[in-house]
Amino acid sequence: MQDWAPSSSSYDVIWAQWCVGHLTDAHFLRFLQRCRTALKPKGILVVKDNCGESSSTDDCFEVDDADRSICRGRAYLEALLALSGAELLCTALQPVSGEEAFPADIYPVRSYALRWVDDGVT
Repeated sequence: MQDWAPSSSSYDVIWAQWCVGHLTDAHFLRFLQRCRTALKPKGILVVKDNCGESSSTDDCFEVDDADRSICRGRAYLEALLALSGAELLCTALQPVSGEEAFPADIYPVRSYALRWVDDGVT
């Protein structure tokens, strides 16, 4: 992902699921910029990943030694998304009860739908 070089304006939707936790913050921000360039006008990026629900700055992220990833806290992740200049269209938390619920012993899973306003920046 950190080396992905897509063609400009070539995607309507880019879906990144359970992978941004393997990127450093710098790689993640560069990935977001490449997504911005790769999306067609009004294109959408969906990021779905583990996301801590803490809003405390002390809980920016947790390191998962089992798979060598990090779980960013919600406030921290949303601050990185905001740095990219993306407009947040929608966010949703994976259900924690009912038929579609994930097991209680894993991190919360949150999805973000993002779009960049066409401002001439690529």
